[in-house]
Amino acid sequence: MLLLHSLNISHFLIVFFFFFFKQKTAYEMLRSLVGSEMCIRDRIWTSMSVLDFSVKLRISPVKLRKVGAIIKNMQTFSGITFTDDNINDVVRALFVDQSDDNMLKAFSVFDPEGTGVLDGNSFKEVLPLLGEKVPPEEIDALFDEVDADGSGQIEIDEFTVMIKRMNPPE
Repeated sequence: MLLLHSLNISHFLIVFFFFFFKQKTAYEMLRSLVGSEMCIRDRIWTSMSVLDFSVKLRISPVKLRKVGAIIKNMQTFSGITFTDDNINDVVRALFVDQSDDNMLKAFSVFDPEGTGVLDGNSFKEVLPLLGEKVPPEEIDALFDEVDADGSGQIEIDEFTVMIKRMNPPE
């Protein structure tokens, strides 16, 4: 683990892909997976500039790419303006500490009126913000799966189960 911290993430990814996919050079693999090395650096820089120091320390370097995507999604979302604190609350619940308190804070980010529920339309907006790429035709089925009590709304306990399934603790 110490080795990962001493290398910057770009070097780690290049070494990882070089050994894992020996058919192509590491650079070719990175370009084919994310478009360019600059894309990775942009996402990582975005992640690091927004996150609190305590959150930065506890996120696995492997998850930084997804964190960067979540931050970008939340910063460019047109429905709600998310603050850095909102983004930290969501990232903390997804990747750092999945305690009930952190889950409630993350849920509250997507329930600004404090109703205690997310309806189907809100769920469709929230899912991509959490870094999940679910095809539109599968979102209704996923909503029905997450809505365990069949109320037609996602409550905090159902939200918590979904988050823990999406990002199981390491």
